[in-house]
Amino acid sequence: MNLDAWAEVYLTPERRQRFREVLAERLGCLTVVFEHVGDPRNISACLRVADAFGVGRVINYGDGRYHRNRQISMHSDLWVEVLNLQRFEDTVARLHQEGFALVGTVVDEPTATPLDQFEPPAKTALVFGSERNGLSPEMRQACQHLVTIPTYGFADSLNLGTAAAVMVRHLAETYRQRGGPDLRLPAGEQERLYRLWVERDVRTKLRKRGIPAD
Repeated sequence: MNLDAWAEVYLTPERRQRFREVLAERLGCLTVVFEHVGDPRNISACLRVADAFGVGRVINYGDGRYHRNRQISMHSDLWVEVLNLQRFEDTVARLHQEGFALVGTVVDEPTATPLDQFEPPAKTALVFGSERNGLSPEMRQACQHLVTIPTYGFADSLNLGTAAAVMVRHLAETYRQRGGPDLRLPAGEQERLYRLWVERDVRTKLRKRGIPAD
């Protein structure tokens, strides 16, 4: 049987429809980049944020690959693709090639734009730096914009997961209200992901029944 036939047998219509509904809300204009984030649990928390607000892919730029922690991500790493890149030049070149402007997140830059005053470009790659040092000098230089979350208490910064939740939600809603041709994922990309998700679910069902899934 082909994939569609297997899906008819092992996936409910409601499950397949849910895939379509989620993909229809995925944003093509917003992605998230992690630069040398040291604790993979922080990335896992941010994947849950990305999934919740419609970001379907993130880039992990650094020295190693992202290691899943599904207790923290709550399985959001099944629905958000993580692209692991090791070279700064490759990361920046790929984002520019895809039409993204790099928007760096900072807490110590007086010239940064407060988040609620920021008018995002057509496509935003929101860049988070390491927990200790923030963005590297070369990444700051590569960013077309710098944004910050204003704070008014003794705490002048937020942990990575909280900062990501505030910023991603704000930008996602700004884009949805604004609309535009780059808002959603292209139809072809939605279909690719739909078939990927269906195939993964079917394989899981087959394995649980002891049926070879290759």
